[in-house]
Amino acid sequence: MKKTLTPLLIAAAVALSACGQDLSGGDWRATGVVQAAGIISRSGADTDVLVCVHEGDAVFYRDSADQELFGQVVYPMDVQDPWDTFAAIDFADRNGDGDGDVAMTFTDSEGGDVWMVWFWDADTGEYVFQPEESGSTVTAEWLRWEDLAEDCTTWQGEDGGMLALRADEALYTYRTWYGRTGQGDLWDIGNRQVLLRYGDGSYLLARSGSGFTLRSLEGSMGELDGVSYVPADSDLPEIPLSRLDGMWQNALGETLLIDTARWEYIACSPEGLASGTIYDREDGRGPYLFLNGFAYPRLSQDGSSLALYVTASETQAPDGSYSGVFYRDGDAAAYADLTQAGFSEDGGRLWYYDGAEYFAVPEGYAVGQDGRAYDANGKVYAAGWESPVYDPGTDWGPDWDQSWD
Repeated sequence: MKKTLTPLLIAAAVALSACGQDLSGGDWRATGVVQAAGIISRSGADTDVLVCVHEGDAVFYRDSADQELFGQVVYPMDVQDPWDTFAAIDFADRNGDGDGDVAMTFTDSEGGDVWMVWFWDADTGEYVFQPEESGSTVTAEWLRWEDLAEDCTTWQGEDGGMLALRADEALYTYRTWYGRTGQGDLWDIGNRQVLLRYGDGSYLLARSGSGFTLRSLEGSMGELDGVSYVPADSDLPEIPLSRLDGMWQNALGETLLIDTARWEYIACSPEGLASGTIYDREDGRGPYLFLNGFAYPRLSQDGSSLALYVTASETQAPDGSYSGVFYRDGDAAAYADLTQAGFSEDGGRLWYYDGAEYFAVPEGYAVGQDGRAYDANGKVYAAGWESPVYDPGTDWGPDWDQSWD
């Protein structure tokens, strides 16, 4: 089955002083800024357009003295000297939907071609970049499919993360420097080049020494752009999703009941009870609970403890609740030695040690005079002290664990 990538969204805002010229008092078309012309078809109508090529994008204007904006594409990667290396553009309908798309070609200093393709999305009114349709004849520096072993190869990142590439399954597993694990897809984007999709970014694998460096198609804005990998000394252990199943509790009594077969969770504390859904976008970031945003669990290898790393969503944001370390069945004594627990800094990061394992503390926490960590709003990081196991049934009745969505 052919895979489909989630497209990159294209920025729409463009100043009408495009092409970097003072256009007052004259016909902008006569200033020398136009590099190409063509005809774009949309909804059965043909429009003559003129093309201005910029450092980070190309802008299309109606062929009129008014310089009326008609469309724009943003390059998904850094293009060196695009004004000089621009070679061609066409607006043919490439996906058969009746609307004109965009294909641009640039020629590098060594004579190789780089081409990029965008499809017109009538629903959003934007051009959407298509990694599978794009590519390059300059392949010597890029890792290709035949360079990958048929079985799994494991790579150690300079940032502390690890990658396991499974060419036979066209999959990868990624573990962040702090231990969160997820899976995503590998893609063949033409000329056998390997593309890795992580989060909202797309990455090619550039050869470097005995390994490779991830190069983002979004340029330096990519989260993993520039991270280099070398062969790892150990395999990346597989942690099945089902290991999240069960009841988990932190030092404040905040409780999670997770059922991965349902793809649901229940969250409760003396302050409230709620239920929600578990998702996995298969984008390398791993499964998450929709709880105060996107709450990604970092599970210990033995399955005895977990911590949530939360990023804001469009409708929710972290509020300091459900922080700290959660232990299976709330039994911290069985899995940790809290007499040895404490916080320390290393590499500019705050870490928590529970006597058995280290946990990266999310940004925004600082250690107070009492030895506990607090966020900017004074909410404590729920770890580092002994507390009795909280029974949710005390506040929410004996059937609290049946409160699924």
